Amino acid sequence: MLFSPVDSTHFEGNLAAIIRSARQLEALDGVLDVCTLPVQPWMDIEEMGCALVVTATEAGVPVDALEQLGQEWYDQRHVWKDRLTRMSELLAALHHKREQPYILVDPADATSAGAPGNSAEMLRRLLPYKDELPGKVLLWVVDPGTVAAARSGATSFTTGEPAVHWNGRVSWTGVGNYVARGKAYTGQRFSMGEAPVIECGQIQLVACSLPAVTPEPAFYECVGLKPDEALAIMAKSMTGWMAAFDAGWERSFLFGGPGICSLNFAKIPFTGSGRRLYPVDPSLATPVEIWGPGSTAADA
Repeated sequence: MLFSPVDSTHFEGNLAAIIRSARQLEALDGVLDVCTLPVQPWMDIEEMGCALVVTATEAGVPVDALEQLGQEWYDQRHVWKDRLTRMSELLAALHHKREQPYILVDPADATSAGAPGNSAEMLRRLLPYKDELPGKVLLWVVDPGTVAAARSGATSFTTGEPAVHWNGRVSWTGVGNYVARGKAYTGQRFSMGEAPVIECGQIQLVACSLPAVTPEPAFYECVGLKPDEALAIMAKSMTGWMAAFDAGWERSFLFGGPGICSLNFAKIPFTGSGRRLYPVDPSLATPVEIWGPGSTAADA
C-alpha cells in the first residue's frame, strides 16, 4: 500500500498509532524488535509497499499478532490525510498577518522526496495579490534560467515548470551557502548555488541554481531575507519543515502543486509493482502477506 508521508509522523496521527502497537509487540517473549517501514511512495520499482519487520527468536515470532497489526495498518487507508488546503482558503488567510509566519508547503515539489524544486505554482497564485499582501512572502524555485537572467540585469523573467512570466527587481545576488540552524539537519552545510533574490511587490523569490535538501530559516537568511518577520515562508518538503521552523499544522498550508511527488497516488503512472498497491489498485485480494525464511513474497 501507499499512503501520504504527511500523515506518517511518529508523534501524532495514524502511523503513530501503528508504531505504538509495534512497541507493544516488542513486549512479547522472544520478540527483539518490530520495525515499521512506510515506503517512499514515488519510486517506480519492484517490491514496493509498506512493511513491518520483526526480529525475533525462532519460537518468538508472533505471526498472528503481526498479521493483525498489518491488517490494522491497511484498514487505516480510509482515514489517511493529505492535509491539502483549498487555494481559496490559503489566499484568504494570507490577507491577515499573524505573530509568526505561515508556512506554505508544496509537498509535490519536495526536493527531499526527489522532486527538482522547479515549481513556481505559488508565485503564479500570488502575483495578482502582490501589492495587497500585509507582509513579505518568501518563495523559492530551482531555475538556472532565471538565475542567468537575473545575473544579466533582467527585469522580466520566465520562471518554473510550468512557466510563469513575471516582472521583478533583483535585490540580492550571490551564492546561497548556509548551515542549518533549525531542528532538522542542525549544523549541516548546504548550498543552493548561485541564488539571486527577485522582488515583486511583497513577494521575495529566491531563484536557485541547485535544489537544497531542506528549506529552513538559514536558507533564507543566507541571501539577506528575514524569515522570522515574514508573512509567509515557502517550504518544499513533506514534514521536515515542522522541525526546521518549529511549526505545527496550525501554522501551515499544504497545497496541491504540479510537482512530480503528487499525493494523489492513484494518478501516478506506475509500471512496476506500484500498480498492485492501494490506492492504485483499490480492491486487493490479499493486502497483507507474511514473509519469512523460505517464503517468496515480501509485500504488506
